[in-house]
Amino acid sequence: MKMEIYHQLGRNFRCAKESQTQDGTGEGLILAPRYMERKTVRDLPLSLKQKSIFDPQFFVPDVARGSLATYDFFPCLCNDIDECSRKCVNFQLHNNFRYIVIPTQFEEGMQTGFIERQLERFINPFLNAIANIGTNKDVLLQLVVTREMLIDKDEKGRPRFPNKLLNIITGIRRISGVYLIFDHHYNSQQIKNIGFLTAALRFINGFAIENEMDVILGYLNTEAILYSIAGPKIVTIGSMSATRKFKVKYFEEKEEGEGGFPQARSRIYFPTLLQWITPSRVAEIAQKMADQRGFVGPREYQSVVTRHPQERKKVYLHHLLAFSRQLRIIGDLEGKERFLRVRTMMEKAVENFALMDSRDIELNPDNNGSHLKKWLKVAREFGKKQGWE
Repeated sequence: MKMEIYHQLGRNFRCAKESQTQDGTGEGLILAPRYMERKTVRDLPLSLKQKSIFDPQFFVPDVARGSLATYDFFPCLCNDIDECSRKCVNFQLHNNFRYIVIPTQFEEGMQTGFIERQLERFINPFLNAIANIGTNKDVLLQLVVTREMLIDKDEKGRPRFPNKLLNIITGIRRISGVYLIFDHHYNSQQIKNIGFLTAALRFINGFAIENEMDVILGYLNTEAILYSIAGPKIVTIGSMSATRKFKVKYFEEKEEGEGGFPQARSRIYFPTLLQWITPSRVAEIAQKMADQRGFVGPREYQSVVTRHPQERKKVYLHHLLAFSRQLRIIGDLEGKERFLRVRTMMEKAVENFALMDSRDIELNPDNNGSHLKKWLKVAREFGKKQGWE
């Protein structure tokens, strides 16, 4: 099955839309009511909405932060959950989005009764609303899976909580897919925990391959390349760090750069390294690696990125184009062929870091390639279990 690319929209949603229309960087959008007023969403072209997914973003239902306050179906603005679910389903149907999304409430860690609360709060009320309204449109269940949930094991070392989630969700006949968001809360630029990554691949594969459900992976950074081997239908790309790593605080309080908060520092994505590099090092790398064709990335934005890395919009467009091209290559492949291509990309990135080291380009742990060998280990173990390695 071909893998599609969707833009995870956030505060800088206009840049993502420009990248999609100008550079052809994705098939659709995941709309963000946290930053997009109801009128803005309503006025999008129908052709665009039909290829988009509306994320209700009920993560913190007691706080209608930002533009969420313009949606009369947000939980804290409704009389009860039945009203909320009915209005939200009708809004998604009226706008003819690709799927109907059943939202989720975020919970820290792994708390007893999580599944039961999700069923009571949103899953059952939304399923009832969908049945009462009457529609054949495919339904996605949104899940925010924390690190603690994902790596939970029983006394024999088998996945415990992930398997429980899989069994319950795959048993709900009306649900045709899951919109998965991993809340890993690692502080490093890239995820380096082998146990977490292994569990993530297993969990994705459980839905996508073993149960043939649509899997949409949200809030992804470069690990989208690794996760692709588990068979997701859609992976996301994001222009800003807040769209590449889920943080519930953005739905509880103001975001960086919003209302006087300072913006996070931009980094430059190097597709040849599968890594982000701080702007101060870009010129040196470009100069010392000038004999390596295409090392910095797409020629469309290369000169701006190497000479004026402070130009945020161009940096965002550079990343979206470079990363989408990589995902497009592997997304057109399936199974073993996709796995082999991903493995080759990682191996080549390791070689490129070694070449940089030989040319005295020193990088700190958040810019170097220390994640890659771990990703390769995880990918190869997964490949062996699939009979690909």
